[in-house]
Amino acid sequence: MLSKIRENPAVGGAVGGIVLLTAGLLAWSAMTEKPARKIEQFWYYDLNTQKLFPGPTDQFLPIDAPSGPLGNAAAAPDTKGKAGVLALVYTCGACGEGEQYIGWLEYHKELVPFEEGEDETAAQKRYSESHLMRAAEGDAWVLYDSDEGTVIRNTAQKKCGTSKPKRCDPGA
Repeated sequence: MLSKIRENPAVGGAVGGIVLLTAGLLAWSAMTEKPARKIEQFWYYDLNTQKLFPGPTDQFLPIDAPSGPLGNAAAAPDTKGKAGVLALVYTCGACGEGEQYIGWLEYHKELVPFEEGEDETAAQKRYSESHLMRAAEGDAWVLYDSDEGTVIRNTAQKKCGTSKPKRCDPGA
């Protein structure tokens, strides 16, 4: 190969140019790639006011809502009087631009810690039995891992037609 390059310097120049161009494109790509954004808050839904509010990412659901304790216990069973549930907010375009929609709401009836000696399947089953969700416009809470829960998630994901919806969190 070296002998061919010595015999025909144009080949060597072309190969060198391709190598430099490739290295330059890789460097440019690495410099322009956006770092992953750290999510600092989630959207929550106040069951009393039916409005979104931002809240911390490190609290167990449900959480206290700005409006105070849950006024109608039938609105969400087993929330222990707390009116703030997680809201999964999506858009078909860019967050902060265009229309956003609430895909679904969710909370946990109880904290389900992993018990010593418990196998993973049993712990996952207990967790699944505590994880509830509902459509934003609905009022029936269902198990997240149920057939009804799958229908709610799939319906929310299809609101953008063939485009994949983007999840939006406060500040996005």
